[in-house]
Amino acid sequence: MADTQTRSKAADNYLSVMRRRPRYLSALGLVIVETTGMEFLLGELLGAVLRTDPAIGVAMYHAPKSNTARLDILVAAIGNALVDGSQAQKHLEKLVKRARGCLNRRNEYVHGLWGLSPNRRKVLVRSPPAKPKEVKLQDLKYLARDLQAVSTEAELHKLAMYEFLRRRASQERLQ
Repeated sequence: MADTQTRSKAADNYLSVMRRRPRYLSALGLVIVETTGMEFLLGELLGAVLRTDPAIGVAMYHAPKSNTARLDILVAAIGNALVDGSQAQKHLEKLVKRARGCLNRRNEYVHGLWGLSPNRRKVLVRSPPAKPKEVKLQDLKYLARDLQAVSTEAELHKLAMYEFLRRRASQERLQ
């Protein structure tokens, strides 16, 4: 009996202190969900840039396991498929830069070690080798909003590109 209680107390030592911060867990969950949505839309955008089916763009985008490699593929496609120096190219390159920033922040949170300050008032995340840094609930909410904004912009660019391709194909059929 004592052995069971000892094991139970020892196991409690390894449970995340974040269980006591459900609003943080909820916000972190939203960051994860919004990241998945953003990456799906960036994959569809890749399909539009390559003038192919969105599902093909999604498959190509998700082939590499690294976020960095995925974005590098999108940047390469933008640089080669669009007119150099065009407004579309500039906008999309800015969009990818924003997505990269969001993903870097997301990685810090998702892959970091979460804990509380010694007085238990501050929530901390540590991504070794860096020292722990405070994370405010608002930081996670802002990241979720940034991810949503990138997703919305990716969707709008994708739709505009497919509409342009549809009109062009329609004009070519008329000639």
